[in-house]
Amino acid sequence: MSTPLTLQRDASVTIDTVQTRRGVRAALRVRPEQARGSVVLVPGFTGSKEDFLTLLPLLGAAGWHVLAYDHLGQYQSPGTDVGADYSIDLLAADLLDIVATMPAPVHVVGHSFGALVTATAVIADPAVFVSVTVLSCGLVPLQGGLASALEQLLAIPDGTPTTTVWAVRRQLEGPLDPSLAPDIAAFVEQKFVASPLAALKGKASGLLTTHDLTAALAGTPGPFLVATGALDDYWPLTQQQAVAEALETELVLFEGCGHSCAVDDPSAVAAEFDRFWTTSHS
Repeated sequence: MSTPLTLQRDASVTIDTVQTRRGVRAALRVRPEQARGSVVLVPGFTGSKEDFLTLLPLLGAAGWHVLAYDHLGQYQSPGTDVGADYSIDLLAADLLDIVATMPAPVHVVGHSFGALVTATAVIADPAVFVSVTVLSCGLVPLQGGLASALEQLLAIPDGTPTTTVWAVRRQLEGPLDPSLAPDIAAFVEQKFVASPLAALKGKASGLLTTHDLTAALAGTPGPFLVATGALDDYWPLTQQQAVAEALETELVLFEGCGHSCAVDDPSAVAAEFDRFWTTSHS
């Protein structure tokens, strides 16, 4: 689970919404007066637009018009109780709708589960993206202990309130990190329970059953950036390296960072993104 280090919002970052054919999505936006291009940031499974809260002003200061949003059924984007509504294909269609609202050229960054959504959108319509970033994702199903946890989630009876799911999770895993500031701990809980169980189960199913997207993504024009935290253990670094090789690029490692490198070291991530997007424009 991505956990922001702060909820303080820079003055340059505005609270916004963005329209899709399936409804409105909550968003955060930074829009400099003279933008060099547009960027859409796509969050992961139990993340939200706030995963990018400290990254957004840095990208805006570099001249990029950036939008981060909540998926359907994620935090401030209310969802349905229909699991099929959270398929990767439908979430990718939402992303394409969102990209259509942004001034071209549009760069896209998908984090973790969001990278599965991003890859699917790019494969469906590569022409609308000027570059693609795969952040902390192996583009294949999750395995190991994380997969086991998702399978346990799928076994929860439909209709169970997510407040109950949260309480059971805390009994099994123990309390949240006691070093978290009270407002951050409250946010983490609020974000989780805001998701319908159908949303959690639908996206968990996608993480477990997605087919390998690497070859199909490699068949699109790119260019590509593949990056992750050097301490990331969600997908093996060897698998993420294989993605980079298939996309004919290098795997960029952010030292000292885990799975959520945009939270752990937003300055390093912003610098690498800016370098990549600037090169993509040249």
